Amino acid sequence: MTAEELFAALTPPRREDFIGAYRGFLFSQVVPHLELADLPVAVRWVEQHPPRVTLQGLAGEFKPLADAIIRLALEHLDEPGVLAAVAHLVLSRLLQSGLIFGLSPGEQETARWLDDDETRHRLLEAVLPLLAQHTSDSMVLLVARPPLLLDKDLSWLIASLADSQVEATQQLVARLIGRLIDSGDPAQVQTALLHAPLKGSQ
Repeated sequence: MTAEELFAALTPPRREDFIGAYRGFLFSQVVPHLELADLPVAVRWVEQHPPRVTLQGLAGEFKPLADAIIRLALEHLDEPGVLAAVAHLVLSRLLQSGLIFGLSPGEQETARWLDDDETRHRLLEAVLPLLAQHTSDSMVLLVARPPLLLDKDLSWLIASLADSQVEATQQLVARLIGRLIDSGDPAQVQTALLHAPLKGSQ
């Protein structure tokens, strides 16, 4: 069975009764036996079956499986197609609810990958151009939970603006810089003015 066939079989509600009977087995066995080459397919499946947003956080029948797939993907962003798939997943959650990961112990374990600046920056590099295609509202990213962009990322963000070649991405990044910059810090203002057209930032 290919990865596409496997995740098609897991798609609710067509196989809901089957999944109910074998949920424990599937959740414990699918991810350990995934080939790394199949991770993009698995992540796309997670994106196509978003969890419900509740007062307690994110919920759904397939959340344990989805959480495990996301954790494995974050460990293997260098595999072909994985970073792009994760970026599209993050984009969909940003646009739907702003909750990238929820509050359960498993999700908190997943969110710890974002404590690594290199991982966050790689995700941001992939997410920002996608987000710019949908909105110029910088708050969509700034209100994300857990935070994907931090105050300490200002210098990195300014550098990314200098590297960007797409106007929509430039505009979004400039707005983010305008939100993060401390106007009372002359050094920050001077650095930003050298790289970013902040006029009109929102």
